[in-house]
Amino acid sequence: MKKVVLMSAMALLVLCAIAPVMAPATTTPVSGSLTASVTVPGESWITGDGILHIKDAEGAGPVAGDLPGYMVFTFSAAVDLNTGLGSAHGKWLFSDDYGTFEGTWRVDVTGVVSIDGSAIGQGTGAYEGMVFKVNSFWGYNLYLGGYTGPDGVYFDFVGTILSSKG
Repeated sequence: MKKVVLMSAMALLVLCAIAPVMAPATTTPVSGSLTASVTVPGESWITGDGILHIKDAEGAGPVAGDLPGYMVFTFSAAVDLNTGLGSAHGKWLFSDDYGTFEGTWRVDVTGVVSIDGSAIGQGTGAYEGMVFKVNSFWGYNLYLGGYTGPDGVYFDFVGTILSSKG
């Protein structure tokens, strides 16, 4: 019986010692938009059944909204030109004067130029220990429709920055 009481008391003491160190996590909602151009077209080809493939393309442009800055990204895609349906994925790097967020993204292409997706990234600099979770982004990618001029990618996004810093 003494062991059980002693162990319980020790466990309680350890929890009390740890609790002040653990700050409550905070969430900050963010929204904005990206207007970008394709900077590296990558490889692209169309198969006999009408599937457009894009591999290792890159783009960049300014981000406006709650967290203004600049974004560079890579992408690869496969889109059925007969139906307009497909998917794309890649990596992204957001930067501003305070730090960066870097991560991955994925979209469903819901029409030859329409996109709907999500992304997640880890922070550095002032954003160290934070996670930027883009719950949804939607817009268009004119590059998938064969357009490679300026402002070929545009989307709006909503998400959350999660911070363990409290």
